[in-house]
Amino acid sequence: GQSAQANACYEFGLSREYELWQLDPAPLWPVMIEALQAGQDKAVLAANFHLSLVRGLCHMVRRLRRLEGVTFTAVALSGGVMQNRLVLEPLIEELEAMGLTVLTQSQAPSNDGGIALGQAAIALTQCMAKR
Repeated sequence: GQSAQANACYEFGLSREYELWQLDPAPLWPVMIEALQAGQDKAVLAANFHLSLVRGLCHMVRRLRRLEGVTFTAVALSGGVMQNRLVLEPLIEELEAMGLTVLTQSQAPSNDGGIALGQAAIALTQCMAKR
């Protein structure tokens, strides 16, 4: 029933393009569409999507550590999706459980507002250099 679906996890694929690892959402769409057509509660579906995103990101970090032989002790989380507490909070928990230090924005927003702030800082620096 519905409760059995409450913790379903959808699989993101992992792909590597231009030397960068990326989450690939293609495998989860058919499963999510089928769940919607079967009448699954949309709130449950959304919660499962968020959980799946967290698990996919953690899987990517583990893969980077294992396959790339990269030694790192910290992970920086940024971008608009990191304003979503349903993603950010469990992701921080999982990454810290992996022994990583998690860096997030505290002074500027992690979305376009932070980008605009950075652009303004660059423009100010360029203006001051011309004086």
